This record gives sequence, structure tokens and C-alpha cells, in this order.
Amino acid sequence: LDAIMHGCVPVIISEDFEPPLHWWLSWRDMAVFLPTSSIPDLVGILSTEVANGMWKRRHELLLIGARAATKVLDWRRIDFWALYFYEVTEKMKLSRTFAAEASVQQYAARAVARNRTTAMETRGVL
Repeated sequence: LDAIMHGCVPVIISEDFEPPLHWWLSWRDMAVFLPTSSIPDLVGILSTEVANGMWKRRHELLLIGARAATKVLDWRRIDFWALYFYEVTEKMKLSRTFAAEASVQQYAARAVARNRTTAMETRGVL
């Protein structure tokens, strides 16, 4: 975020990075996302970004417009905190949903195992 707040186009090298407020900001348009395997070609990739003018378009998205990243990600603004807490709340709900589903699956697996054991005991197998 510091790079953005200083007007720099971020270069994110990761396979699984989920940027903040990804549902609100068009990160794919304003940042360069690369897999770690592209590190050896980094200079060439960034040179191409500059040569074809993509950096200028990305830079404008960072600075200009209602959804400019420098405005949205400014922690001194009240709307930043509203968006931030909304995102945290949604992630917590999602996390709770996954935890509940996992718990149900574990309970079902234990019940199936208990039923098999009971059936085998009834038949005299165990």
C-alpha cells in the first residue's frame, strides 16, 4: 500500500495474493501481477510495460477518478474504514461458513465410522 500511496505502480509477485478491497478496486488493471516463475524475466516484462504505455494507464488508475486507489486506500478517510471493516466482516462470515461445513463433514465421517463399527460388532466381525 505504501507504493500506491506514493504514486508507484505496484508489482506483485505471487501465485495466491489477494489484494485488499479486491472487490472494489480493479487491481488487475492498476498493478502488475506476476507468478514467481517470472522473476528471471522481470526486467524484460517491466520494460515491455513501459514501452507499450501500460504503466501510464495503470498510473492513471491509481491517481485519477472516484475509485482511484490513492483515495480508496487512504486510511485517514472514513470511507476507507467502512470498506475495510465490510471486507473483514465478509471474510469472517466466509471463514465461519467453511469451519461449519468442515465440522459437519467431520461429524458425518465419525457417524459413518461408528455405524460401520456397530454393524461389524453386531455381525460378530469385531
